[in-house]
Amino acid sequence: MLACRSLTAHFVIAHYVIAVASMLVAISVGVFFEPTFGDGFPFATMIVAVMISGWYGGFGPGLVTALSGAVALIVLVLNPEGWLSVSDVESQAGLLAYLVVTVGMATVCGFMRRAVCRAEQRTAEVVRALEEKLLVERSLNRTATQLERSDAFHRLVTELTSDFTFRLALNGQDGKLDYVSPGFVSITGYTLEQVQERGGWQSILHPDDVSIAVRTLQLAIAGTPDRSELRIINRQSQTCWIRYLTQPQRSPTGEVTGLVGAAQHITEQRRLEVDRLQLLSELAEKSAFIEAVLGQVPVGIVVADAATGSLVTTNREAQRVTGIDYQTGLSIDEVYSSNSCHGYRADGSEYSSGHWPMQRALRGEVIHDEKVTLTSQHRGPLHLSFNAGPITDREGNVIAAVTVFHDESQRRLSEEQVRESQRFLRCSLDSLSSHIAVLDETGCILEVNEAWRRFGDENNFSYFAYGVGSNYLAPFESETLQCGDGPSIASGIRDVIAGKREMFEFEYPCHSPTEQRWFLLRVTRFKTPGPTRVVIAHENVTKLREAMDLLREADRRKDEFLATLAHELRNPLAPICNAVQILKLPQCDEHSRYKTLEMIERQASQLTRLVDDLLDVSRVMRGKIQLRRERVDLTSVLLQAVETSEPLIRSKQHTLDLECVDQDLHVYADPIRLLQILCNLITNAAKYTEPQGVIKVKACSEGNSVVIRIRDNGIGIHADQLHGIFDLFMQVDHATTRAQGGLGIGLTLVKNLVELHEGSVRVSSAGLGHGSEFTVRMPLAKPEESKADQPHGPASGETGRATSQGCRVLVVDDNRDAANSLALLLRSLGHNVFVAHCGQSALGMAADSRPDVVFLDIGMPAMDGYEVARRLRADPANEEICLAALTGWGQAEDRRRTAEAGFDYHIVKPPELSVLLNVIGEAQSIKR
Repeated sequence: MLACRSLTAHFVIAHYVIAVASMLVAISVGVFFEPTFGDGFPFATMIVAVMISGWYGGFGPGLVTALSGAVALIVLVLNPEGWLSVSDVESQAGLLAYLVVTVGMATVCGFMRRAVCRAEQRTAEVVRALEEKLLVERSLNRTATQLERSDAFHRLVTELTSDFTFRLALNGQDGKLDYVSPGFVSITGYTLEQVQERGGWQSILHPDDVSIAVRTLQLAIAGTPDRSELRIINRQSQTCWIRYLTQPQRSPTGEVTGLVGAAQHITEQRRLEVDRLQLLSELAEKSAFIEAVLGQVPVGIVVADAATGSLVTTNREAQRVTGIDYQTGLSIDEVYSSNSCHGYRADGSEYSSGHWPMQRALRGEVIHDEKVTLTSQHRGPLHLSFNAGPITDREGNVIAAVTVFHDESQRRLSEEQVRESQRFLRCSLDSLSSHIAVLDETGCILEVNEAWRRFGDENNFSYFAYGVGSNYLAPFESETLQCGDGPSIASGIRDVIAGKREMFEFEYPCHSPTEQRWFLLRVTRFKTPGPTRVVIAHENVTKLREAMDLLREADRRKDEFLATLAHELRNPLAPICNAVQILKLPQCDEHSRYKTLEMIERQASQLTRLVDDLLDVSRVMRGKIQLRRERVDLTSVLLQAVETSEPLIRSKQHTLDLECVDQDLHVYADPIRLLQILCNLITNAAKYTEPQGVIKVKACSEGNSVVIRIRDNGIGIHADQLHGIFDLFMQVDHATTRAQGGLGIGLTLVKNLVELHEGSVRVSSAGLGHGSEFTVRMPLAKPEESKADQPHGPASGETGRATSQGCRVLVVDDNRDAANSLALLLRSLGHNVFVAHCGQSALGMAADSRPDVVFLDIGMPAMDGYEVARRLRADPANEEICLAALTGWGQAEDRRRTAEAGFDYHIVKPPELSVLLNVIGEAQSIKR
């Protein structure tokens, strides 16, 4: 390679320089060793030099070395005097031999060098050709490898980025799934053939997500890729979330022939995303919670970084307590120096730089409750308590430090507040009516409240200062205790002490000579750390037991009332039903029909009175009754009451003795309610007196009061029942009383009505079989008390005026029997009657028939009477129609609502004929 490079000028010069240098080296070596090896040695070294120059430089450098060496040998060896001539024949022969040998060697070396050079050139050309061929082959191999790698890479990317691939072939607007990768089967459980057998790809999609897949197909038809998510129902009927990316597949002509897609199974990802969002939300909440806590804790908190020694966070309380702005990024020394802070230990020595609690904590020291007196330019001396400690990583290296401090004055204030709270708790416990004691884990009494002490004083109990210091369980476990429940009580208390139960309760009697008392023992355990403490509470439940007894008695009375009510309702219903059957008989003559109708009227009146009594007692008990008071002659009301009760008195052949001592007896009362009071008492006396008994009614004045006494010689009342005789549903417990009937509400109604009149009523009896006496006391009427306004209108029961014939009447009631019977009654009186059974039909019938009067039920389905009345009033054509509410609701609130809805009258079922005729007469008079 070196010979080839000699073609350049640079390398030619280098060859000749090497030739001269080799000559010089050879001459020098030969001359130096001439004394040792003789005169012939320099020629030997020159021959070696010529060989070296000829081999590396070729013929030219070898010839130069030979000739220059000959000259040097002549001068230095053959002619030491320095002449170039050689006179010695031997020397000349030697020189000639040298020249022949060296020139021949140079020539041979030149030929050999050129041959080598040509061989190297040919070798180089062959090598270059081989290299070019190899480069081409390598390029082809590299291209093939790259193609293979690219194909494998795309397959790998597809496999890595998707769980399965699929292809849909387009057929018009539809797509047929004709390819899925193996991952599809592992996710859905279906093969391609199974999907096609089920009816196509739509059959495995969630019904709500079919529209998403259809949209993707439409986009593919339009040549647009799509990315979306949908749900697949796998073979196990589980929902799988799939995220897919689709691309349109085109033919060589550019026509969209289908779509290909890659899908990912993201069910777990969506679940994880939901979990992640939830965790992020929880983390945010916890971070906000921690920040809120740090902002609200009543201690100063400062955190510093160990790497820089600077502050990283603090809270508001740190600045509030000290008045110092703890700026993040500054060190403790910088913060304190900028605020002129000085700190002093408990012994009075001052803190120097680097020895503050925070700085020592950064070095790994833990500080507990170190007292520091801090002064600054903002505040005077502050007595602080410092706690500090390092924060380490898993390897134990200090990465930060936290300091917590608080003002000792706040602690002392808190302690005082705690003591105040304890005093308040003590006072609260002392104010409780329950007898409370606190036990330790052994059952020893530690403390008692004031009620406990007071009970001890009242019962002369001075055992060890109310038992404090003694064992509460000892008496219960003593064998001398005359109480069979003692061991179970002690066991229950020990279970609470041991934590086996949360609470133990036991009710026991504790009667005194003067009263019957019941107490409830309640044992609870303190739910606080520290020694076990148990609270014993004895609560007087005597009133509670009495209330429970009263409730049970009221419940019993309620049951009896319901049974009695059923009995009382069946009594008039039975003859009414019998009378209906009699009227249906073809052989029923006019006389029998008249008697039957009289019986129906009497029994219907009885039912009405029962309902009225129930409504009255309900209104009285709720304070809804309104009295229409006026100056009333008591004698005339007594005569009316006797007249009203006469049928019952006559049927039982009683003797009634009425005595009015004073003729001028006037009271300021509601005459209707006063008559109701007296009728109830006289009827009650007649019912509970055996046939042919004697009833005495006496009225007289005593001071400023009128006293009415009603006495009978009937069955009487037991002394134990006298105190509850006026209670609701109260029935005298006697074998004969149930046969007399009654709901047990009459006397309750009497008592409440008398009290509404500012009077009183009481009962007395010598016992069973000795009769009873009821005494009513009411204030006398004052002369200035004038007559009150009287109720008016058809609802008051006044007699209606005579009506003319031919009135147009609309009856509306969803109860067909009620509506049809009323229509039949009114038609028999000569009126033109229309019937509707719902609100909508009533509106249509009113528009067609234009009635003068509408009797309208309130409680109808779909559209009630209020709505019907409002719609009728909204039509100007119905301005002169008379609207009458015919309903079973008769409270003041019901009357207010009907008036607001536009009704002219409010009639309570069952209506009296005179009231109905009065309404019709009023309507006709207005028409005229």
